[in-house]
Amino acid sequence: MNTPYVKKYDENGTVINPIIMHGLFHQEPNRAERRKDMNVTRFHGNGKNYHLTIFKNSKFKRVRQVAITKNGEVNIILHYLPL
Repeated sequence: MNTPYVKKYDENGTVINPIIMHGLFHQEPNRAERRKDMNVTRFHGNGKNYHLTIFKNSKFKRVRQVAITKNGEVNIILHYLPL
């Protein structure tokens, strides 16, 4: 059975059994950090098997370009090429 926490004091009035919060923190990301990538607007359009976007009277092909910087970081550039 769970017992409630009761502060215990010594003769000088200092707490003998303070609450030490060492086991409640973890290294894994929380839910908001895990879902951060899911909330980004997707690079999608009308076609499923062919990357095609149709807007009013014009058609565009979606192309994803990968560029690597001098630091080694990967940048993804999204292009809409007219057909």
